[in-house]
Amino acid sequence: MISGDYSRIVNQEMLHSCTNYECFKGIHSSLNDLNLFEIAHSLNRQFSNDPYSLYKNMHLLSFVDNHDVSRIASNLKNKNHLPLAYGLLFSMPGIPCLYYGSEWGIEGLKQKGFDDNLRPHIEYPVFNELAEIVAKLAETHKSTKAFIYGDYKNITILNKQLVYQRSFEDESILVVFNIDESTYTLSPSQLGSYSEAIDLISGDTVILSSHITLQPYSMYYLKITK
Repeated sequence: MISGDYSRIVNQEMLHSCTNYECFKGIHSSLNDLNLFEIAHSLNRQFSNDPYSLYKNMHLLSFVDNHDVSRIASNLKNKNHLPLAYGLLFSMPGIPCLYYGSEWGIEGLKQKGFDDNLRPHIEYPVFNELAEIVAKLAETHKSTKAFIYGDYKNITILNKQLVYQRSFEDESILVVFNIDESTYTLSPSQLGSYSEAIDLISGDTVILSSHITLQPYSMYYLKITK
């Protein structure tokens, strides 16, 4: 389902899920325009605890590309944003879906009346740095209940930095992005009222009660411990 009200077909009487094209567009558009307000608005509109939230507790199918649209590596203006697109995919509400080959960064632009370049024959998989990152993100998603079942809450939104929270039962994750080419320092007030976390991507302990310097083109899955 490309547009419209997804709850028309995702409900107790009809389908379990459908394709979330709004957030598909929001992911690459936010990165290309250096405007994270777009994807933050869509995720909050769809999945937050606000009374007007459209799809709370629905498990929509999330993706950065598929057989009908340009590959994410071709859609992005800056290839440094490619891992970050997958960082968004695996931490947002929904069921993350990978399109074969894109996990190692193959390209393909959708053309009018001709889609063969979107669906190439691939003899062997490619194991590169992006594939390793995607595998790590996928494994983290699979083992993190807050990512699978959790709610969504925006914490800090800037054009090039975004912090949102995913929580389920006693598990809470702060998802942090810096899509800028420069470092950025987050203050404790921009991370909520927590003191310590473990980054599920790097394994590092992060002190949230002090300023944190985000590296250029970086992402962090901070599991709250204190």
